Amino acid sequence: MAESTAKTGTRSTKKAAAKKPAAKKAAASKAAASAKKPPPDLPGRIDGLRGWLDQIERRQSRMTYVMAAGLLIALATAGVALYLGITNNQDMATKDDVNALKDEVSKVRTESQTDTQTQIKALTDQITALQKRVAAAEATAQQAKSAAAQAPANTLPSLTPTVPTPTVPSNGGSGGNNKNP
Repeated sequence: MAESTAKTGTRSTKKAAAKKPAAKKAAASKAAASAKKPPPDLPGRIDGLRGWLDQIERRQSRMTYVMAAGLLIALATAGVALYLGITNNQDMATKDDVNALKDEVSKVRTESQTDTQTQIKALTDQITALQKRVAAAEATAQQAKSAAAQAPANTLPSLTPTVPTPTVPSNGGSGGNNKNP
């Protein structure tokens, strides 16, 4: 029996070995058949690719418009900068202008200093004049006090007031305001 199993074992391996190349050939023929056949929806796929290309073209045209707008903005900005540079150069002060302004400032400074000095002198003169007047007034007041101290007491007027006495009418005591009973 060992021989029969050995024979059947070799027979089964021979059959399996014979089946493997046949399976490979069948798979290869199926792949070749599918490669040769066009996909079932070829016009739909072509339309999809056309749509995709249209999207790319639209995106590219938008980018072109954006780039053109950016270029126009850059050119406008450069033009404005050039204009401002030219006008600022024309309006720029020269060294002579700066020197003239320095001279004017120094003149104004010296004039203000002289004006300040004259005002200070005038105020000082006024203050000394007022001090002299105050000293003269104080001297006059001192003389008046000393003269009043030397004058006799009889010459001064009396400061006691004289009060008049009221008169009361006598009409019999009927309904009058009599302060005397």
